[in-house]
Amino acid sequence: MPTAVQASTRPASSRQRRPTEKVTHRTAEKEDAARRKAENLKKAHKAAQRQRRRERELAGSNASSGNEEVYSSDVDNIEDTMVSAHQASFTDRTVTTKLSTNTSLAFRASKIPPKPLTSSRKENTASRVDSAGSNKKRGEDSEDEVDKNHHLEHGDQDEDSPDDMAVVHKPRKRALPTSDGDSGDDDHGSDDRNALHPKMQKANDGSGRPKAADFDDITQEVLGIAVAIFRCLICTQAPFPDTTAIEIDMAKRAWREACEKTSLNVMLTPTLLKMITRRTSHVRGELKGKTRALVQSFYGFRSGQNKRIIARNHQLAEDLKEDYLFVYEDFKKRTGLYKTDILSMIIGDMWFSNKQDEGVLYHEYFNPMPKATMALIFAAIECSIDEWATGIKEDVKFTTTAYKDVFNAHLQCLDAFDEHTRAHGILGQLCAKLHTDARFHAGAETVSKLALPALGREAFDAAIREFQGSETEPETGDEAGAGAES
Repeated sequence: MPTAVQASTRPASSRQRRPTEKVTHRTAEKEDAARRKAENLKKAHKAAQRQRRRERELAGSNASSGNEEVYSSDVDNIEDTMVSAHQASFTDRTVTTKLSTNTSLAFRASKIPPKPLTSSRKENTASRVDSAGSNKKRGEDSEDEVDKNHHLEHGDQDEDSPDDMAVVHKPRKRALPTSDGDSGDDDHGSDDRNALHPKMQKANDGSGRPKAADFDDITQEVLGIAVAIFRCLICTQAPFPDTTAIEIDMAKRAWREACEKTSLNVMLTPTLLKMITRRTSHVRGELKGKTRALVQSFYGFRSGQNKRIIARNHQLAEDLKEDYLFVYEDFKKRTGLYKTDILSMIIGDMWFSNKQDEGVLYHEYFNPMPKATMALIFAAIECSIDEWATGIKEDVKFTTTAYKDVFNAHLQCLDAFDEHTRAHGILGQLCAKLHTDARFHAGAETVSKLALPALGREAFDAAIREFQGSETEPETGDEAGAGAES
């Protein structure tokens, strides 16, 4: 019994129960309603203060009997605003936004932004204001026609939409502008209108950069030739273009020549143009890689951790760069200016490795070897020598920022040498010999043999004499007998 009495007198637990979700939701709704009400009242109070301030200013400027009516009407408007705000604080409304409406997006294959319709509407409005009489009526009819065509092209849309750019426009195909600055519109000629538009035969793999394999076979054929011609133009005319416009002009020229060689008329799109111009840095990097492999073995740089080897490499790099000794055939004796064997070796590996290489197929760019190409090779050689400047081989990038001035310096030296020896034609003979030796290295025939026709004029003259003699020959005996019997 004592134990039971003690159990019955046990104090109650002090734990409080957690409110349910329903109670929590109601509490939150009440708090939100109170907060909205307070905000609305605060806004209404500020609006009333502004209105009273305006009324005081108006009463001070216009002291007339009509001010009392204005004041009473404004007070009524303030009261209506406060009442509507108070009622809106306890009202739930569903607002339909533009994002909630289901709109279908049209596919666009062009990156050219569409023209807004506001300009055409403004032109129609201006024509209606300036014209009078029948012209005014004609302007109104043209506006109705524009609006009708707008609805036919774009479907039923909300007329109250403030964003005119949301209307889907059909992309307009534009032809490639020429280097002379033509716009390439329809008035450019029938060739642009008849140009084939490149087609993407498969979607991009998500890498962000389109590839030649993404296009149709016709575009791939023209693109491959255009890229090869563009590489030749870069290496022979402007290895480090001063402006992007020069680079774009060379890409357009390469595309036109590729279309002529293939007898195809394909439109050059911005995507294809970007794919071609990306080859500028690629071809310089390829030349640097081939030059690096030859410089180490040709000049005798050695790899190793020995201090003597490191000191020798460092001294050799300084000696070769002093007064451009690496351009001599024998840099120790300083003889054979611009006759170094490494120059022809790099030309052979880069452009004349076989009969199907770029230098053989497009020999018109390398015959004779341009001075810009020679200066580019000397700049790449100097970049490869700079990798051994510390005695240990380090990677040095062949970038425009670091070696454009080096290229220009070598080109100025070649121009000065050509000007100084113009009477003897030394540099011209060297450039012609470089091209001839390069074609021999590729196993291709000389250009002079390719230019000669299979039959000469003597054979054609002999054929003319033979034809004239056959017409004057007398008839044979059989033919004369047959003529007598008849």
